[in-house]
Amino acid sequence: MRTGRIYLQAGVFGNVKARGSIGRSNSSEMEGKFPMKGLKTLTAVLLGTALLASAAPASAGAAAYKHYVACGISQNAKPSHSCPKASKKGAFFKSLKADVFYTVCVKFPTGKNLCAPRQEATRGTLYVNKITSNIPGKHRVSWFVAGKRVGIFLFNVPG
Repeated sequence: MRTGRIYLQAGVFGNVKARGSIGRSNSSEMEGKFPMKGLKTLTAVLLGTALLASAAPASAGAAAYKHYVACGISQNAKPSHSCPKASKKGAFFKSLKADVFYTVCVKFPTGKNLCAPRQEATRGTLYVNKITSNIPGKHRVSWFVAGKRVGIFLFNVPG
């Protein structure tokens, strides 16, 4: 029986960079004009923001990363929970909100757990780690950022 291995694939796909800005209003425009109206509006906006923030689901942080396993290592490979023995397998990761350092680990059906070294991920760039395994059974891939698990993906290699 072969042991599973995980390799850092040097592949990086499609770097997306978005820049945004918000202009500053000139404070002298508002001086002396309806100061209470501005205070009421500000209070209403702050209350509305507080209500929206408290209604956000606890898993909202999960949207900060995209991660999956595919039967292939190209940027066009689709997520899959089952990959043939002979196929290439890749663990894909993209940080959607910030540049981060991440680690990816695979737990093989044999119980062995292997992790790739910590690596940098630039926001908006898709990264792939090649998984070399022909061991039949369930594999669990986990991604970590700053020591916290940010995702799990299970896939099977049929016997």
